[in-house]
Amino acid sequence: MSAVAIHDLQFCYRGTQQPVLAIQNFTLARGEKLFLKGASGSGKSTLLQLIAGVLKPSLGDIEVLGAPISTLSTGARDQFRADHLGFVFQLFNLLGFLNLVDNVVLPCRFSKLRANNARMSGGTLETAAMTLLEALGLPKSAITRPVSQLSVGQQQRVALARALIGTPELVICDEPTSAIDVAHRERFMQLLLAQVAQSGAALLFVSHDPALERYFDRSVHLEAINQAAQSGIKS
Repeated sequence: MSAVAIHDLQFCYRGTQQPVLAIQNFTLARGEKLFLKGASGSGKSTLLQLIAGVLKPSLGDIEVLGAPISTLSTGARDQFRADHLGFVFQLFNLLGFLNLVDNVVLPCRFSKLRANNARMSGGTLETAAMTLLEALGLPKSAITRPVSQLSVGQQQRVALARALIGTPELVICDEPTSAIDVAHRERFMQLLLAQVAQSGAALLFVSHDPALERYFDRSVHLEAINQAAQSGIKS
């Protein structure tokens, strides 16, 4: 069973008839690390949102971890995403007024499955969060501080810990290194790959930075699989 399987996908934004994405077949194997690249505006973030169940395709099928996510109800998609997917956003989407631990455990507040997984590895949610934060190089002195007081590189690691808590089977990263310098970027990649390897999760990573391709099992250019782009339709 694949982590992601897409067949005959088309997606059009509301009020338009031309697809921005038209993908006949795309698969991501369980445990695979895939680097997805493409020009700005080519539809990379849209594809991630379709896989995560935030958007529904206009046509076609998307299976994530064996579940037909494209045909589930909105509530079922939301719960599936909370249970099984970890997401690292380009702008992190942290709650600045909360401390590090409270930000990290947020997915477990919406998913009993993630919460139970976290407790199995850490005893309590807070202990599991602190274990991840320490593994990602956050100093203990920062644990109780509001996340808004951290550097960009530190916030990025908090976002990664939040995505990884409760061992989701699929981790999706949308340009997570775009706001940090080279030194922090390399450290982030090493930490991300170590944690993903430990949990056995599949990793789908979007970036414009070709220097990061070397970390992945496979790289795919979106325009090579997007028939809408091949036909000259602009997204």
